Amino acid sequence: MEWDLDPLRVVGADGTSVNTGWENGAIANFQRILRRPLLWAICLIHHIELPLRHLIEEKDGKTTGPVEYIGPIGKLLSKDLWTLPVVKFKPFECPDFPDISEEIYRKF
Repeated sequence: MEWDLDPLRVVGADGTSVNTGWENGAIANFQRILRRPLLWAICLIHHIELPLRHLIEEKDGKTTGPVEYIGPIGKLLSKDLWTLPVVKFKPFECPDFPDISEEIYRKF
């Protein structure tokens, strides 16, 4: 099977080094094969995953498994969050926050 890769302009991946490594990552190697650059669409959730994990471990203790926690914060996070009550909060003003139109919200 032969594919026409000329129309390809964007490649998506998670942010792990095996994909994004500048020297031997999958995307860099793919660009070398194509002999042209591509736009990288990297999942931003992976950018916050490790810092969040380290924060939880610092404040709540190490995990005991892939989805098991020993501290009270982790135990709360492992519950079905949709069934927990919504707490009352007071919103705060943020005058510097950019105004986002309804049209943009609808796209999400």
